[in-house]
Amino acid sequence: MAKAAEQLNTDFGSLDWLRLNKEVLAPFVQSWGSRDLAVEELYRTLLDGRLRSGMLRNPVWHRVQASDSSWVKKRIPDHQERHVLPKEFWRQWTLMAASNGGVQCRPPPGRVLTGDWYFFVWRPDLDTLFLAPAAETAESEVAQEENGFTAGNGFTAGVTWIAAEIERMKAAGEIATGITKTDFSRKIAKRMTLDSSVRPITWKSISNRLVLWGLWPIN
Repeated sequence: MAKAAEQLNTDFGSLDWLRLNKEVLAPFVQSWGSRDLAVEELYRTLLDGRLRSGMLRNPVWHRVQASDSSWVKKRIPDHQERHVLPKEFWRQWTLMAASNGGVQCRPPPGRVLTGDWYFFVWRPDLDTLFLAPAAETAESEVAQEENGFTAGNGFTAGVTWIAAEIERMKAAGEIATGITKTDFSRKIAKRMTLDSSVRPITWKSISNRLVLWGLWPIN
């Protein structure tokens, strides 16, 4: 509710806004381990409104005659557009990994763009996503322990799900040779978030316990 009521400014040069580029994608990559997965998660946060966004459009350049009779390109500032974007905007636009390590915003099919488009995200939202207090993280870990995500309590629902998923992945040849425990844990955690029948476990908790659960190394 607070997010809906808060009025965001369109001063995209202020510290409250970050250009949608590698700097924004970096914490997602660190969290998810893969740039492709990071772009997908970044897109989800835009779609569901957890990460609010804005857009600046500069009009096309116009050729005008200068005082010395030469032709120069000039942009008309009055035609500049600035908008805080509703989350519904991202139902039509998509994100793709860009060759420079950042992200590329793609318009709906058939949409012809004029001018230069720049996209931004609201920095306080990004901070909320990735700079949670350490106490909150610790509380989450304790809650997982209390819900049976430990070797001492046997294979509870979450661990049983992981064991079954590992067997399914092995049968399907979906486990890359030489995959690290960290990357594998991130992959498992990602799959858990897509299955509503099981309570997800963080990838760090999975990584810390795979050996205790007898699930690592993968045979």
